[in-house]
Amino acid sequence: MPENLSFCIRVLLSALVLGRTAVFAHPPHLGGTYSIGPNYTPDPATQPCSDCKRGDLFQLAMPIENTMYNCELEDNPSLSEECAAGDCGQRWGVPRTRNITVYVPAAYNDGDEAGLLITNDGEFMGLALSNIMDNLMGAEGERSLPTFIWVAVQLAGPGSFGNCKDADPDAVVCPCGDGAGTQRFNEYATVSDTYARFVSEEVLPFVLDHPDIRASFPRLKITDDPEGRAVAGCSNSAAAGFTMAFLSPDLFGIVVGYSAALNSFDAGLTSDIEYPNGMAEMWVPAPAGQDLIRTEPRKPIRIFHSATENDFGAEGSCFQTDDGYVIPADMGTATEYLDFLEANNRAEEALTEKGYETRYAYGLGACHCQSDMILEDIPNSLVWAWAEWKKKKGDDHSGNEDDDDGKDESKTDTSCRPCGRRLLFGPSLTGHGLPCC
Repeated sequence: MPENLSFCIRVLLSALVLGRTAVFAHPPHLGGTYSIGPNYTPDPATQPCSDCKRGDLFQLAMPIENTMYNCELEDNPSLSEECAAGDCGQRWGVPRTRNITVYVPAAYNDGDEAGLLITNDGEFMGLALSNIMDNLMGAEGERSLPTFIWVAVQLAGPGSFGNCKDADPDAVVCPCGDGAGTQRFNEYATVSDTYARFVSEEVLPFVLDHPDIRASFPRLKITDDPEGRAVAGCSNSAAAGFTMAFLSPDLFGIVVGYSAALNSFDAGLTSDIEYPNGMAEMWVPAPAGQDLIRTEPRKPIRIFHSATENDFGAEGSCFQTDDGYVIPADMGTATEYLDFLEANNRAEEALTEKGYETRYAYGLGACHCQSDMILEDIPNSLVWAWAEWKKKKGDDHSGNEDDDDGKDESKTDTSCRPCGRRLLFGPSLTGHGLPCC
């Protein structure tokens, strides 16, 4: 029996014997596809580090006037009248600004060139990301990260429903927070290079020139090399990260996206003329779609993405709040390509066929963007995402050298694909998303 086939069968039998309590950890140096859950425990690296020095955290208010996203209807026609008015429906904070959070880790030496991690939707996971940076930057072994600066870019306006709940715990709706006509869709769901240029040409200069930053780090330097510039997010903000790298690979080379909205919405966006299926144009084949992943030249980018068993559009789809309350989510049937799980499955299939370096996670029993699933997975996925940049900078503490044949194990896990293709996830496959060998 071939060794890889034997391995597959052993894993599948283990899953069937252990049932849904099994947790299949995916090593940080491997790409490929894998399942985790259905019980989730935050990775220890997401917790505060008791024996290491903390970095410096800055909270900045960036004016929206005279920027690409100025919340004026004439410049942002995807907005509704209600959600324009010069402030995109902002309800708290310094008027007509967006919040920018910057974390400079203790591992950074002023004047050195650092990598960059942009998180859309602001701080995305609270300050857990700064804990991961503190715990893993410069660590020994395979679980280590290179030094990078974290810049969390919040939306103009109220942001998502979670942001509304932070400001008003009794909120049951969030006007202008999400959906068609809002700034969230204008920035994240629009298929164009505008948001990538906005971050590079407007947000980063604002950060580097800000007096608070310059007072502490007068020689702060962020690399221009896209291989050292990453974007992370969840849902639409994950899709925005994908768009930033795919359409602007000269600016961003790493994507980390959970429950990525690589699907289609009926949202009336300005990009609908060129991309009528929205982000689904990345994978929907002709004649219905443009199949951009397969038909465009392969980009020099590295992509982590995920979907969950109960992701939006799937049967039993749900959203879990930070306090553990599960909210059923009916996405309806507004478009043909709405299902998040299907979209990520098909995108992964296209990426694999095209030869991209990917890592794709499937969360068993998890809701859309479920936080404990992300907190269990993201330290290892960040290590994988930054692996090539770490080697390029000569900052690899793993002790893992490339094999004599030149194969780099950080790129893909081929040990369990005897049929020559990666597994796709969902109810049509056996073994709760494990490969059927």
